[in-house]
Amino acid sequence: MSEKRVLSYSDSILEAGGSMSRFPLIPVQGVPLMNHIANNWDSISAFEPHPSDLLIATYPKAV
Repeated sequence: MSEKRVLSYSDSILEAGGSMSRFPLIPVQGVPLMNHIANNWDSISAFEPHPSDLLIATYPKAV
């Protein structure tokens, strides 16, 4: 029977670090943003809502 290794939380994170990846962050006006957002920032920042526009914010749908 094989013996189970017991790792601390931080050791587990360090060991698993090679298998996890994140989007690269690019600073835009001092705020780190994911690269696909930062690369489209000109379009995002150029958006101007019309005074009659309505903003609806909800929680994401959970399964």
